[in-house]
Amino acid sequence: MKTYTQQDWQNDRTFKASIGQQVTEEVYQHFLNDMPPHYWKNGIMQAGEPYSIVNIDGHYFDTYATFTGSKDHRTCQGHMPSLNQIGIVTALKYRIQF
Repeated sequence: MKTYTQQDWQNDRTFKASIGQQVTEEVYQHFLNDMPPHYWKNGIMQAGEPYSIVNIDGHYFDTYATFTGSKDHRTCQGHMPSLNQIGIVTALKYRIQF
């Protein structure tokens, strides 16, 4: 799968990276620096602004644009529930495509 670039984003006019698709450092830095990250540790970053909500067993959680990896290999994980509220294993089950 092709790496998603800032130019792709401009051409799409909305962010459309796929789950598992690599993104450029420029795209990653945009999400990191646009607002303070909601979650950022152990190679996982969730952008600062919620995208939607998801119901998990009767509890509602905000979802966030989520990226994993290290410099030169950033991967889009879609929108995932807040990792400040639930664990990564549960969050992966409920991730949403952009």
